[in-house]
Amino acid sequence: MAAYVAADHWTALWNRWKNLKYMSVRRDQVFYELLIGLVVLGAKQKEGVYAARHIWNDMWRETPRVSMTAGIAKGLLAVVQLAERDSSASGEFAELKARCNGYLEGWHKWRVEKGLVNEEESAAANVAREGKAGEGDEGAIIYDFQRLIRPSNIGGICYGLPNFKS
Repeated sequence: MAAYVAADHWTALWNRWKNLKYMSVRRDQVFYELLIGLVVLGAKQKEGVYAARHIWNDMWRETPRVSMTAGIAKGLLAVVQLAERDSSASGEFAELKARCNGYLEGWHKWRVEKGLVNEEESAAANVAREGKAGEGDEGAIIYDFQRLIRPSNIGGICYGLPNFKS
């Protein structure tokens, strides 16, 4: 899938994505994070619009359902930001942004309760640092996805495909 993005073959990418469910490949949370990361790294507004319109709905149609994660929420916010770039249709994705922002707020509260974040650190500062508002540090989000798809992880994302080694 990364090769399709690198070669700018978006139609092939989306066809492969749709066909994976018919090939008995489970599209789980990590796979969704990968796809979202590829869309963000591709930086094509048209593909961001397509992803923002379809990925969220696809997650709920999977069997079993794919649950939201912080990575998916941050990625979807980056996709929405990409989709709304130079566009007048900024209200189209308001519900998706609200759901992602709501998830990230709950996630932050959970982290505070578990002691993973200092309590004096305000939720607003933490969320702004993580790019929750969809207008934050896009570079940090892209870095997370580059880390996810670096060559050492490629074997881990093939999902049952043979890992060819020479």
